[in-house]
Amino acid sequence: MAAGETSGYQDGPGSDARFDTVEGAVSMGNDLYVSDAGNAVIRRVNLQTGAVSTFAGAAGKGDSVDGNLTDARFYKPGPIVAAAATLYVAQLGTEHGGACIRSIDLAGQKVSTVAGDCKRKGNLDGAPGAALFMSPRAMALDGSTLYVGDSTRIRAVALPGGAVSTVAGEPDAQCTFGLQRICKGGFTDGAGTDARLTGIRAMAISGRTLYVVDGDAVRAFDLDAKRLTTVIGRARSNGSKDGVDAQAEILNVGAILPSSGGLLLLQTTTFAGLRYLNLATKTLASLTGLAMPAFVRGSSNVDGPAAKADFKNPRHLVQAGERVLIIHDHGRIRTFEKF
Repeated sequence: MAAGETSGYQDGPGSDARFDTVEGAVSMGNDLYVSDAGNAVIRRVNLQTGAVSTFAGAAGKGDSVDGNLTDARFYKPGPIVAAAATLYVAQLGTEHGGACIRSIDLAGQKVSTVAGDCKRKGNLDGAPGAALFMSPRAMALDGSTLYVGDSTRIRAVALPGGAVSTVAGEPDAQCTFGLQRICKGGFTDGAGTDARLTGIRAMAISGRTLYVVDGDAVRAFDLDAKRLTTVIGRARSNGSKDGVDAQAEILNVGAILPSSGGLLLLQTTTFAGLRYLNLATKTLASLTGLAMPAFVRGSSNVDGPAAKADFKNPRHLVQAGERVLIIHDHGRIRTFEKF
């Protein structure tokens, strides 16, 4: 639908557009908003025409500046979610800047900082300006609470105020006290801050459950009971295998999406492609041809029937109306349809 195989920066018709390292995407109406981290901007894709434009920030001018869409700056925009007329974007920490949560008011055409210090990284709960984030790699929104997968912790950002608390994983007091207070993590089910996570890759909410890709496992955090359990997988896996419960293995899942009583899982490297997890039976099944590794089956973006389709560098799953969009590293957009 949009963009080619190579990185770069170019607005315009979909086939001409170029992106550089897509770190997040979300749909709203007829538009897809994309965090183009490599270019330090938020891009907008018209899903009807495929036309691409720069929505916020300035290409190649990374910084942390609030203000109108033209004057605002981002260092490295990452995961992005939408609610009503607001986009929430996690700024990833870099050697030049900190990690924080930004908002984009679509009606007011304005960028603001919601929580965290965009100049510093760390692991601190508290008021919006005092809280610190280390590595916010995933986000999911449930009403007035924004859940952030921050390395080995699930953080909750109260909206619209911005107060930050840890709801699963090591609380502040249990983090190692160094220059940046690193939380070590682990892999333990349990209630709230007794639970341990090894490294969050993706998150999605279905009903009152927050599903978390943690290491090479899918874990479920009950939003009411505040308890974390493992659905399938383990902290580290060496393979990718269909099966039921303990027999199933996932590897390098970078995105999840609720779908018809289960979850779509997007594996991003090695055995790249789509899989489906039935949550009732804990049955994992491949939707694309994942049985062979990439060096045998090839690793290019081949369209067609799901079992024969091929993938190179898929990164994100987005629900856009009845369609499921697969967004690749450099902005290529593909659709998955059930037959």
